[in-house]
Amino acid sequence: MNKSKIRIVVFSLFISIMIIIMIIIFFAFKPRSIHIDKEVNVYMSGEPNFIETMRLNIEGEFDKNIFKEDSFYGDIRIEGLIDPKGELLNIIFYNGVGDLVYFNSSYFFSEFEHLGLIVIDRDFNEFCIVVYETNENASQSISHKPYKLISYPNENREESIKRFNKLKMKDDWLSYFKVE
Repeated sequence: MNKSKIRIVVFSLFISIMIIIMIIIFFAFKPRSIHIDKEVNVYMSGEPNFIETMRLNIEGEFDKNIFKEDSFYGDIRIEGLIDPKGELLNIIFYNGVGDLVYFNSSYFFSEFEHLGLIVIDRDFNEFCIVVYETNENASQSISHKPYKLISYPNENREESIKRFNKLKMKDDWLSYFKVE
């Protein structure tokens, strides 16, 4: 009689722990809505005195995954800097780095615009956006200098550079990218 009560208690405890683990996993990894609409400072590489204020608008869902890369579904616009003709393709983050690629499709042609990259922390609470300067004479040729840097939360230039350097450490591919 005593053994059967112990088995029931152990089984109940096991089921309770499993339910708690499932609830934690569900809430930790369910897609999170991102809504940011605020004025941010924009800094230019190589020009320490350059500063512009622009409106950053991010609307979408951030999906933090266990077994695959994190992703963002939505739209990122920076008034006057990122106002593309098309829609943002879903961003898949590899080691916290994703490309800002916009797709414009019409009946006669399709066009991709690669405008920059975004580097995030694990929860999309901190991020930096790097927008490349494009050459108007060539068809979207990208030079990695000069570029503009936006950091969130938005602070001064030094804090933005520190944040970018901290976030980029997760990815070897960005080691060539020097922020000044």
